[in-house]
Amino acid sequence: MRPFEERILADLTRAFASEPIHFVGLGAFDFQLSCGGVKRLHAMNSVQFRLADQVYNWSDGPCDIPVWRLINQTVECVELPSPHKLRLGLKSGDYVEVTSTLDPYEDVLIDFGTHDGAQILDIY
Repeated sequence: MRPFEERILADLTRAFASEPIHFVGLGAFDFQLSCGGVKRLHAMNSVQFRLADQVYNWSDGPCDIPVWRLINQTVECVELPSPHKLRLGLKSGDYVEVTSTLDPYEDVLIDFGTHDGAQILDIY
């Protein structure tokens, strides 16, 4: 939908706040995770994972990627390897990288929850 903005780095770093990932889901049409102040990071296009020194790519459909290995891992850094890639670097050395395209539909939705009665979402 659109490239990631630099400001998302600070927003996500603050939101993850050293709390471990407590939910992951990989379905037929999406990947989701929850951690700290991020109620839901929802990727619908493609995701690359580095888990236990192996790289996996997901773009749609069921698969055998061991995303359960993300549970209780802590986000150490948030990076933009390119304007269309957002990477969550984990303390273990693993990572999750979501992709946003210029397609007319949303690729990544970041739900920061409700603050002062308003739902806070970033959509890419």
